[in-house]
Amino acid sequence: MENLKNCIKKNLDWFINSGVMVPENGLWGVAERLAVKSGNRALELILESFPAWSDQDDCYVIEQRRADCNFQTAWLFLKAEKLFPGNGYGDIGKNILDFLYFRSGLLERNPDAPIPANWNWSHIKQESTVYFDDEAWCILIQLNIAGEFPELDRKYQMRKWAYRLAESLYAGVMDKENKVNWRGNLQLPHWGALAAMALAQAATDETRKKYQKFCLDYFTNLTCPNVSEDAYALIGAVNCALKLDKEIFFPIAKKHADTLISKFDPDNGFPPSEHARETPTGKNLVDTIYTVNWSLLGLREFGLIAGKEYSAYADKLIALLCRIQDTADNKHFYGCWRGMFDINTGSWGGGDLFEGGGNSIYTGWTNAPISLCFLHEYDHASMF
Repeated sequence: MENLKNCIKKNLDWFINSGVMVPENGLWGVAERLAVKSGNRALELILESFPAWSDQDDCYVIEQRRADCNFQTAWLFLKAEKLFPGNGYGDIGKNILDFLYFRSGLLERNPDAPIPANWNWSHIKQESTVYFDDEAWCILIQLNIAGEFPELDRKYQMRKWAYRLAESLYAGVMDKENKVNWRGNLQLPHWGALAAMALAQAATDETRKKYQKFCLDYFTNLTCPNVSEDAYALIGAVNCALKLDKEIFFPIAKKHADTLISKFDPDNGFPPSEHARETPTGKNLVDTIYTVNWSLLGLREFGLIAGKEYSAYADKLIALLCRIQDTADNKHFYGCWRGMFDINTGSWGGGDLFEGGGNSIYTGWTNAPISLCFLHEYDHASMF
């Protein structure tokens, strides 16, 4: 457990020292990621596709402030204050929330808007850009923070905005013609299962029946094209089992957990990178943007209700991630998890696409979720 604690501390220090937060106290939120310069064949496309960046010596800070990444990071720092009191981590988490609700302009407060209570994808987009997966994390984390820190719920009205967004999300997943232009392919669990995860979290006496029907219809006969999608499916199904109906959704979660485990390399103890649309692929590649991070979250949560047979695989991933955490003598990298690790060479790498690969270091989706899993493991607690 002490090793786990040290890994969390190093990652928190990376957030503060790496340049992803300017200023370092989170007042203006957290950037999406770092793009490493050296050997990055996707760099030109990254800078063209995401035209808000700061030039550092050996990397670019990809500056767009995404609501989901900021919520993930805020939750991480709020939780970290309990493990490391007196380091100011809680203040950083609150500053990021201040940015989100009071400085960013990302929250759609107009009840008559096409998608009420949504969080726009990024501050660099003037038009409304709303993704199923990002909004799902915004719902879940607002509700989790509100439950654990009621004083923050009173300050930001987090439950109110989360429940309103859940209704917007439900309208979006039920709108087969997509009249209001939600983004993301619901047939893939990356978007659809995360929507189910969020609706399960937001279900109330008034909404439970319709949310559960969507979730059950969604998971019935769901097929996953790669191990990354099985990880997302597992995450969604586990929360449905916890929040809606364990008898119905536990077998669904088990199916995806078993498929995920069947892909684990028996020697190295991790699932391969198969998500070819957004990241390089290979059995030797530890993908921390789309695969290993979410496999850890899903298997750890499922292990809490299914037992050691499954939590043992989460333990393997925790051990792997602790082992490969970056130790470069460089403030931009020390303490982070980069986007991909090549187990054959024992180094970060394996190629790059403009949203995935070893030279992209994400704040949300990689570093914050991994550390959040570690924090909950340390506390023997569920993230849901």
